[in-house]
Amino acid sequence: MIALIDMDLLCYRCGFASQRTWNYVWIKGDEKFGPIHCFAKKKEATEFIKGEEEDFYIEQRIEAEPVSFALQATKNTINAILKEVGATEYKGYLTGKGNFRDELVDYYKANRKDADKPIHYDAIREYLIKHWSAEVVEGMEADDAISIEQMRIINERD
Repeated sequence: MIALIDMDLLCYRCGFASQRTWNYVWIKGDEKFGPIHCFAKKKEATEFIKGEEEDFYIEQRIEAEPVSFALQATKNTINAILKEVGATEYKGYLTGKGNFRDELVDYYKANRKDADKPIHYDAIREYLIKHWSAEVVEGMEADDAISIEQMRIINERD
């Protein structure tokens, strides 16, 4: 059995798993004493200073594990997928440049326009291409390529 893998997901999942974001609450003008509180979630920090935003501010800091941690998590995830589905082979896809959907509607994924990528995003992509033979598809997304390949396999069997 062949597993078709959207490797874009691995870039995000394993990348974000290898980093933590901390939200430090500071008193404006009194930075020499350091932050007064730290939260794992920005929502918690925002709630903490609610109604007193003119006296406090929130600073986000990202702490990342070494890149080797992210790459090992990627390897483990792929191996777990292959084992779970009983695959004897696989094809992995990564989204490249361009997307036909952008030409159809101007608001496609507009809510993600300013979304941050994980710190090790590029390293994970490179690792997937070099060590897992990920195919970078242009003009579409990885999941589109998976759908096309799935239909090709089904039609080949018929």
